[in-house]
Parts: sequence; structure tokens; C-alpha cells
Amino acid sequence: MMPDNSFKLGLCLSGGAARGMTHLGVLRELEEAGLRPGMIAGTSVGALIGALFAYTLDIGAVERIVLAFLKGEDFSDLRGDILIRAREGEERRGIFRSMLRTFRKSLFYSVSMTKLSYLPENRLESLVAKMVPDINVEDTKIPFACVATDIVNNRPYFIKEGPLRRAIAATSAIPGFFPPVAWDGVRLVDGSWSMQNPVRLLREMGADFIIAVDISQDMLDAPAPDNGLEVVLRSNMATRITLSEMELQEADYVIRPDICEMNWWDFKKSDICMLKGRQSAAASAADIKEKIERARQKKVSTIKI
Repeated sequence: MMPDNSFKLGLCLSGGAARGMTHLGVLRELEEAGLRPGMIAGTSVGALIGALFAYTLDIGAVERIVLAFLKGEDFSDLRGDILIRAREGEERRGIFRSMLRTFRKSLFYSVSMTKLSYLPENRLESLVAKMVPDINVEDTKIPFACVATDIVNNRPYFIKEGPLRRAIAATSAIPGFFPPVAWDGVRLVDGSWSMQNPVRLLREMGADFIIAVDISQDMLDAPAPDNGLEVVLRSNMATRITLSEMELQEADYVIRPDICEMNWWDFKKSDICMLKGRQSAAASAADIKEKIERARQKKVSTIKI
């Protein structure tokens, strides 16, 4: 498809931790289909991958950066810190339960009562610096923005300018594990807690057609709750799923890769996630092109009128 500078294609990448590797496959397949986005907005891991693509415009480079980080010592150390009290073999039964056990035993009952987070303040930004260039959000090659959660005013917070590394840290700061990120007088945490799919943000940026890639965590991944904390977390999850579905209604096309069996912290399956992303985008490409063409013609006819 020939590029049309007057018609702006936006790509919305949701959060989802390890499932975010699916975005790499989607981006590669869309690129090969001639559907390169003219702007990107993302949440959490979707923001990280979206920012790297917006900066490089090279999906191969993005893959190399992300996969090299996942294979490096920094990520290995991070993973060990989070699961340090999980018993041997629990990962096979489900990392979700392991993290809940860690949260209950060491974080919720001790650290969270006296500190803002389980991990130190500079840990997240130092990790982000391993992958993200030291530039401003507005300096990427195509427009990029991300969403974080403002816990001072209790609302989504759109980041369209400012230090890119700090922006990615803010949208990725998992509450309880990483401390809130200070930004322009507010405190920001993971964007997934307030807006999993920032479709509206792309509309505000001027997108004419928006493709949303939904890799949201669903309840099939979590065990049945057997204590009060798990009930609270599952209730929060229900709210986030409902909000996500409302957000996706504003997109022009939604790609939903078949990754229900993928655990949200299992980065060992990155290759499978990338393949699933490619498959879902390939299956959608023809339909997307058809809908884009209709949207483009509609825009042209509206302008003529």
C-alpha cells in the first residue's frame, strides 16, 4: 500500500508484560504488508516497544534490543528479585500464584507498609536506560505517546513530550513493585491500571484509522481466589477488563492474538508470542487494507464536500 501523508494510520499497543512480545510479531507482519503506522501510542510494555519502533522505524532493531535485554543479566537479576521467596517448582504451577505468595509474605505484610515499593527507586529507570535512547518523546521519527496512571488525581495521564526514558519508566511502574515516578507535580504508575488501550490518545494525535493490538490479561490466567488479597486483585482485574473493552470500541480495527495460554510473566515463550503476533496480523492484513481504503475514500469525499 502506497503511503499517504494526508491519511494517518495509528497503532495502539496495549500492556501485558511478557505478552508484549506479541507486538513485535504484529509490527513485523504489518510492515511486510505495507501497513507501517504513522503514529504509535502504547501502555506499559506496548509503550516500550512502540517507542523503540517510533525511534528506529526498524522492527529488526527493536527485536534485537528487546531480546538482548531479556537474555541479559539485568533482566535475570530483576526476575530473581521479584520471585526471590517463591518456592522451587512454583513457576511450573503458575507465576501468578508465585507472585501473589511473594506479595503476601514479604511485600504486602512488610515492605508495602513502610515503603512505596518492593524494589528501589532508581531500579526501573536504570533498566529502561538499557533499551531506550536518551531523547525526548517528541524527538522520535514518527509521533509517539504513552499513558501512565496519575495516582494524585486518579486518572490516566497522557505523555506526549519530555524525557523518553522517564516516560517509559512511568508507564511501566508496576504498583507495589516499583515506586511511582515523579512527573510535573504528579506521581505516575503503570498505565495499564487506568487505560490499557489508549485509542483515545491516538485520536487526539490526529489518527484517521486506528489499529489496536489487544494482549490484555484475562481471567483464564489466574487461579480461583482462595483468600482476601486474591479476591481484591481479581476484582480489580474485572474492572480493568471492562474498561479495556470500552476503549477498544473506539478503534477502527482490533487485532487479538490467540495467546490466552501465555502467562503474563513467562518471557521464556517470547518466540511463541512473536509467532502468534505475526499470524494474527497476517490473517487480518487484507481486511485492514480494505477498511483503510474505505476510510480514506470517506475522508476524501468529506473534504470535497
